[in-house]
Amino acid sequence: MPMVYQFRLFCGFFILLSVSVTIPSAWGQALGSKNRLHQAIIQEDIKRLSELLNSLDPPPTRNEISEALIAASGKGSEVGASVLIKHKADPNATIMFMGFETTALITAVRENHPRIVEMLLKCGADPNKANTFDWKPLHHAVLPEKASITSIILLLEAGADINARDSLKRTALHRAAEYGHIEAVKVLLAQGANPHLIDHTGRTPWDRTSSGEVRKLLSQSNDR
Repeated sequence: MPMVYQFRLFCGFFILLSVSVTIPSAWGQALGSKNRLHQAIIQEDIKRLSELLNSLDPPPTRNEISEALIAASGKGSEVGASVLIKHKADPNATIMFMGFETTALITAVRENHPRIVEMLLKCGADPNKANTFDWKPLHHAVLPEKASITSIILLLEAGADINARDSLKRTALHRAAEYGHIEAVKVLLAQGANPHLIDHTGRTPWDRTSSGEVRKLLSQSNDR
């Protein structure tokens, strides 16, 4: 699934420009031909991956192995990710492509691979490490087209800040409310998300949603 970022340029209270930037999936584009492990991951050839890790001369660097972990995380290759972790891949490594950042955890969350999310968290991935626009992994679990409930729960169990804000001061609850993801709103509220926080425009999650069901949930939370 492509990564889509939306951002606006402001002058006073007037929006000058609204731009949507579509970023190719990290596992498909981020590594490029220079990473010697790239094709084995994309082709899901785990035997070849293991051979390369053990026989390349010179041996693959930790950066190469960590980049390959990002690819495996996006591809959904649990076996590949496990092999790379055993070869000391850094679960918190960051790569840049087309001016945007991603990590293995963010990629797995966005591509909705919760078993890899769990694997990465267990081996030390930071549940609060942000990327471009100060999006935390929890923000990436709530996308316009879907919300990954399992990933949300895994991240919170691992210590993710439920009220973490992005560069526009929005929380995961702001996003879930705006996109009408009822189950995500339920989970976030049940886990203690603050429905009163305001974003950079002064709006709460209640203000950002057009869903009557979401507003009902938020109002019930306010009454507790």
